[in-house]
Amino acid sequence: MSEKISQVESKVEELVEELENINGTVYDLAQEAASHDGKIRTDSVDWETVDKVDQEYEIWYNQSLTLVSEYLPSREEDFRAVYTGMDDYIHFDGKEYEKADVYCGLLRRLISRQKNILLSIPPKLTTERLKTRKEISDDIISEELYQAKTLFDEEHIRAAGVVAGIALERHLLTLCEISEQEMEYSHSDGIRSLAETLYQAGEITDTKKSQLGYLSDIRNDCAHANEEDPDMREVERLIQQSEDIHRAV
Repeated sequence: MSEKISQVESKVEELVEELENINGTVYDLAQEAASHDGKIRTDSVDWETVDKVDQEYEIWYNQSLTLVSEYLPSREEDFRAVYTGMDDYIHFDGKEYEKADVYCGLLRRLISRQKNILLSIPPKLTTERLKTRKEISDDIISEELYQAKTLFDEEHIRAAGVVAGIALERHLLTLCEISEQEMEYSHSDGIRSLAETLYQAGEITDTKKSQLGYLSDIRNDCAHANEEDPDMREVERLIQQSEDIHRAV
């Protein structure tokens, strides 16, 4: 997780906790102001505490609105819409003789709307980060595959195979990074190791893992100082299949 997302997530957690505390205080105010039949009597409300909660909610709202406006502008109008309703509930406007339990249930619904909007910010940032990461990686991989084809056309067969293998490794690493599954992998892992990691996580099939293992052998043959040059047809197959695999995801 990037430092920015981590900071936003921590701030959201802090604000959610504050909102829950506000809800708890107002809940207690309603219950304490209820008569024997469970109905709220506004003349029994602790108005000093109401003033404190009103101030706390105002501070909370302005901090939270800043986050929503910056990171989730499409939900800003919904977030603002709850504000008026919350103001009415905090001040018990029109709540005389309303059942305290009904009041608390409706209050909870308002609280949940704002809380859920806040909680959706970190996942959105993570998704955007992964999308950007994949787009950048796709551009680099496309360039590397282009270089591999150019080297192949110029009959630099061994170099073409190495570059194509690097592009394929980068693609598999990107699949690991953007996956929602928990994986243990390293940027130093090779094609075969990354394929096994993706297979164990259920991201690729056994057939795809076998194909990647085959391509890994071709790449390794190009990277090692063997007496014989790599097979031209095999290297061409590595380039073509690496491109196909990259395009498929």
